[in-house]
Amino acid sequence: MKTLQDLEKMKDVSNKYFVNQYEYYFECLKDRYRAKQGGLDMIKNELSKWDKEAQLYMINKLVDDFSRSGMYCDEKELFGLLNEN
Repeated sequence: MKTLQDLEKMKDVSNKYFVNQYEYYFECLKDRYRAKQGGLDMIKNELSKWDKEAQLYMINKLVDDFSRSGMYCDEKELFGLLNEN
């Protein structure tokens, strides 16, 4: 199972189109959420690969990113995914 430290290490991995792999990964998660149809299931599946600490961090980051960009997200819906894993 992946940990928060694994997530942090992604910041050191370059990505051709983004600042780093970390930013790319979160952009992909946000795209999945915005897709709506099946998006939550895809995020839930992705969360299942991570430990609880990393999952909480990831959901908090998604909510924060959406808030900063002015985009709506259902916080209860996203945090509800934590209870399902």
